[in-house]
Amino acid sequence: MINISTFIQFVTANNLCSKNDNILLAVSGGADSMVMCDLFLQSGFTFGIAHCNFQLRNEASDADEQLVFNYAQKNNIPFYVQRFDTITYSKLKKLSIEEAARDLRYAYFAVLCSEHGYNLVATAHHANDNAETILMRLAKGTGIKGLQGIPVKNNQIIRPLLFATKNDINEYCITHQIAYRDDESNFSDNILRNYFRLNIIPQLEKVNPSFIPTMRENVLHIEGAFQFYEQAVAKRMHKIVRQKGNDKYISIAELGDALSAGVLLHELLSPIGFNATQIKQIIATFGQTGKQFFSEKYRVIVDRKHIIITAKTETPNSIQFIEAGIKKIDAGNFSLQLDTTAFNKSMTFNADNHIAYFDADKITYPLTIRRWKAGDYLYPLGLTKRKSDKPGKKKVSDILTNAKADTLAKENTFVILSGEKIIWLIGFRQDERFKTTNSTRNLLKIKMLPK
Repeated sequence: MINISTFIQFVTANNLCSKNDNILLAVSGGADSMVMCDLFLQSGFTFGIAHCNFQLRNEASDADEQLVFNYAQKNNIPFYVQRFDTITYSKLKKLSIEEAARDLRYAYFAVLCSEHGYNLVATAHHANDNAETILMRLAKGTGIKGLQGIPVKNNQIIRPLLFATKNDINEYCITHQIAYRDDESNFSDNILRNYFRLNIIPQLEKVNPSFIPTMRENVLHIEGAFQFYEQAVAKRMHKIVRQKGNDKYISIAELGDALSAGVLLHELLSPIGFNATQIKQIIATFGQTGKQFFSEKYRVIVDRKHIIITAKTETPNSIQFIEAGIKKIDAGNFSLQLDTTAFNKSMTFNADNHIAYFDADKITYPLTIRRWKAGDYLYPLGLTKRKSDKPGKKKVSDILTNAKADTLAKENTFVILSGEKIIWLIGFRQDERFKTTNSTRNLLKIKMLPK
């Protein structure tokens, strides 16, 4: 049941708000939001009322607005209203009417909070809404987190009626003579949520007349279990995920069997837009190097030993030129620092793949920098032909393969050319033909720096 005592108890237990907060109530004019208004009013909280007129039901939408306005005026409560061309917005953004209304609603609330100093927004979601949400997620597919339903608090948004059933709300309206308006669109099962409300839940209540209260208790159990689940997943993630720059490398061997891999990959990939079908396909391609999958903003690469998660970016094919005297240039996800000095035989060179040293007088400017391509080759420093002192020729692709470079590393590997000759496979090998010798007079040092 709902009364001031049970309402305050729920608000306090979940640390939703206090008498020091300035709260914006989202009020449609339906029974749920009007009951929420009355509870906040009777409890002595400081609040304002925001109403969104989506102009979807002609005179009925205006009547909803008038009801909420009258209530606010009668009780001397700050009132805000905004009318939206919801249909035009949904077409422009290619959203369903429900999605469009949600976007418009929360954007409007954010503006009101900023302009009028509200620090919380309260919505009238209740236990039936929560049950419907969980069932819809189960029907479409969800992870463990999705079984928790609607969060009681999500940043600025609070939901102080989640403890109450729809029957509780209706009884409160009768007992306290709360005026409200019904939205006739709630009785059309063409909307997915309404279909579950009107058709699925009544069937479940035939099996268990207390289905909604039971689901409410189930949610509490799931929330408790989820805390242990999160801890276990975080511990496992720490072991198998390695951060390399902005990219994530996940050890395939450490993912475990298909069931464990599915759970862990769901937690990793679902938040960045990958669906359950894609995750199954990723698991099925283990051992098939080079397979790629895409969400709106991210890319997953299946490599020999790792799954690589990287931001989806355009791969530039442009060629850059380095003129004589240039000290620094950006290329890909790194930059190059160039320095020409007089050569001294007593100089010592760092054994670092990110630094290369050349006889500057053998270099022809402008140097060219580009991504490597099939057919590229060089004469790696220190590699000689058998039974000969002549330098040995090797394909760039073979060098990268021998270095066990993964797919992403290969994509992001560049070469520097003097004329038509590669002088450096950046980060891997430099060319024998451009090395310093005893006759070298000027030294060109090129250093690879991360951005």
